Amino acid sequence: MTDDGVTAVVLHSSWRGRFFSLVPPALLFGGGIWGYSQGGRLVAVILIVLGGVMLGIGLFDYPWRTIIGPDGIERRCLLRTERLGWRRVTAVARPRSTKTVQRVAGKAGLVAEVGKRRYLLSNRCESGFEYEAIQRVIDRSGGRVLLRASEPPDEVAPTWMYQRRLDGGDGFVDAPADLPRWGSRR
Repeated sequence: MTDDGVTAVVLHSSWRGRFFSLVPPALLFGGGIWGYSQGGRLVAVILIVLGGVMLGIGLFDYPWRTIIGPDGIERRCLLRTERLGWRRVTAVARPRSTKTVQRVAGKAGLVAEVGKRRYLLSNRCESGFEYEAIQRVIDRSGGRVLLRASEPPDEVAPTWMYQRRLDGGDGFVDAPADLPRWGSRR
């Protein structure tokens, strides 16, 4: 833990993002299997393949929570954990694919840039306190990583706002034991 009390930041994806990364693909996949069992072939196979690919992305590549710490970034997906060391990461930024107005206003989530590839860290905007904590963690990373994300508006709630919390409501879920717990920016 550092003198300002921040060693790592935990960002959570929204429940809406989690829902849409799993349920529609599962419905496509299930609909394809049902169609195939009813005698449909071409459309059913297309639905099975499309639903299977989308479901695989939701299970293995959509982050449910992300820990940004002194050693790098850890993306925790439903069925895998991926670690990106600070030596690989070049920048933390807002996603390009979101609406320009949201990106400029700071209402989009964050991505980590590793070469030409972009890894989703969170699909929702972090609070001002979380942004400042991310900035402090990145500053301690060795100076190679840029924070190219605009500061979020003051009214944005923390990403853990609707998550189960520790210690009476001022902590993070499933965080490492030494992770400090804090409230919103004052």
